[in-house]
Amino acid sequence: MRPFATVILCSLLVGCVSANTSVDRLNTALVNFDKNFSAMVVQPADGGSLGKTYRGSGAKVAFEFARAMKPLVADVKISPNSSDNQSLFEDARKQNVRYLLIPQIMHWEDRATQWSGIPDRMEIQVELIDLVTGDTLDTSSISSNSSDVEFTDAPVGEMVRSAADRYFQSLQGVEDRGRRYYSRYTPGRP
Repeated sequence: MRPFATVILCSLLVGCVSANTSVDRLNTALVNFDKNFSAMVVQPADGGSLGKTYRGSGAKVAFEFARAMKPLVADVKISPNSSDNQSLFEDARKQNVRYLLIPQIMHWEDRATQWSGIPDRMEIQVELIDLVTGDTLDTSSISSNSSDVEFTDAPVGEMVRSAADRYFQSLQGVEDRGRRYYSRYTPGRP
């Protein structure tokens, strides 16, 4: 009985933080970025859930996707949200941008999981457009939720960093089998 109680006590004191992230791509073709061109990430509107909007969530998403994209292209710019795609495309082309990434926060729920047991959740839809060819290179849905058994608080914003990294890994064909991330339509993947 004593060793069991010791294990429980240690796990309560140390705590754990984990998140499950999945990247569901509608197009399974790999994307080969040309490092001679720049990219633009459109800052989405702030996300929320249950009538609550989380201020700054759109800026966090834009920043993390721009950070994750930076090694793949010459430069990454962040553009304010625009409801007019045509003017957005024209502005990006004037700045010699080839790749336009348009994320949209579908769900953003930042809970005090360590106290409530309710997991943090986020879902982001992403569209990647090649402005030179006019082709949509990728459309994906990225979702992540924290563990409901965690004793420290990892805000949703922290999950965005991992989700952005996994999204660009999926575009490059890099698979991280240690975590829940896959392309839904590729044979042989879970």
